[in-house]
Amino acid sequence: MFMITVRRAAPVLLLLQAFCASTTVSAGQAANFAPEEKRLSAWLLDNVDAHPAVAAARAKTQAAKSRVHAAGKALFNPELEIDVEKTGTHTSSLGFSQEIDWGDQRGARTRVAELQQQLAWLDYIETRNEVAAELLTALGRWLGANSIHQLAVKRLELMRRFADVAALRHKAGDLSQVELDLATLALSEARFQSAITDSEQVASRQQLIMLTGDDSQQWPELPPRLPLLKPDEEKLQTVLQNLPAMKRIKAQVLVAQANAALRRSEASANPTIAIRGGKEGDESLIGLNLSIPLQLRNNFQAEIDAANAEYIAAQSVAAKTVRQLRGRLLSSLRAYQASFSAWRAWRQSGERSLNQQIALLQRLWKAGELSTTDYLVQLKQALDTQASAYEQRSMMWQNWAEWLAASGDIQHWLQSDNSADGMAEQQTVTGE
Repeated sequence: MFMITVRRAAPVLLLLQAFCASTTVSAGQAANFAPEEKRLSAWLLDNVDAHPAVAAARAKTQAAKSRVHAAGKALFNPELEIDVEKTGTHTSSLGFSQEIDWGDQRGARTRVAELQQQLAWLDYIETRNEVAAELLTALGRWLGANSIHQLAVKRLELMRRFADVAALRHKAGDLSQVELDLATLALSEARFQSAITDSEQVASRQQLIMLTGDDSQQWPELPPRLPLLKPDEEKLQTVLQNLPAMKRIKAQVLVAQANAALRRSEASANPTIAIRGGKEGDESLIGLNLSIPLQLRNNFQAEIDAANAEYIAAQSVAAKTVRQLRGRLLSSLRAYQASFSAWRAWRQSGERSLNQQIALLQRLWKAGELSTTDYLVQLKQALDTQASAYEQRSMMWQNWAEWLAASGDIQHWLQSDNSADGMAEQQTVTGE
């Protein structure tokens, strides 16, 4: 007979327990937000709690709670037996029988249900965090696309005015036909660019509408200044240990362990005790019966082996997931740091008033100090640089949202009295 033991995987479980020893952020620990950040937090909280995926996860926590209540009930009900027989002798009897939960299936089922309830709660927390990250990412993408489209519209208007002035100067003999053609081509290119950015803006707006169900476009602004992140290895390890996803990993392993214990309890033979009393003619009748199933043809060892194997597999999957969480944490940090550094460098040295640059170029061109070609090249470079800056800011916002999701810090943006009450209902995952 082959049986997979669970003792081999005990060190992995201990490692997971060390990883998952974390505390939950309470509402009193929520960050102090500026007014515009409070509006963003309120917008996130409203849309996250109203999202269908979050509502479904919340309903699953209620279903898991009901399953815990159901698992605590007795497995077997007593049976009543009434027997009346009349042949030569009148016989009547009344009996009761009760099957005994010899392997404590009730306790094992309750343990599994309790762990699944904790897992459902952690799934709910993770779903809220991921939806919030999707909302922030979509908002950052839309704000960036909106800024770039507005810049493209401004570019189109500039090129239209430039083409009109170029036409007048051509009639006056100040510009050649080649230079007039350049102005016309620049206007056509600006129209194309405006159409492209309009399509990108519509796509990003549609993504937000799908996430929020709101077409009013009264969406909040993202923080203009984001934090500089330079965590050391110890800090990163602490962040990793405090992730809700880490608790979820451990809960999954413990559910698999509890399922293995449940299969062992289900393999136990449950005896049945019966008592009967009555009359047989003029004589009193009383009987006691004990029946025990003989597990000769099936001892249910295969089910136990399968559950033990699933437990070991769950620990291997957990170890893999720990690596994935760490990889996501590090990659999101590096991406955010890179985009933050680029944006900060632009703000410190490269950012100038675009209107001032455009006005200066126009004065130089009208004064004849810049050729039409040089004017178009420098104007295009100024506009393209500004568009790249908007793209970089949008990417920084999106990378920030990914960091918040990967580090679990997004929970700080989802705090309220109601969420605090929900946090108080969370049960601590233990290995006991």
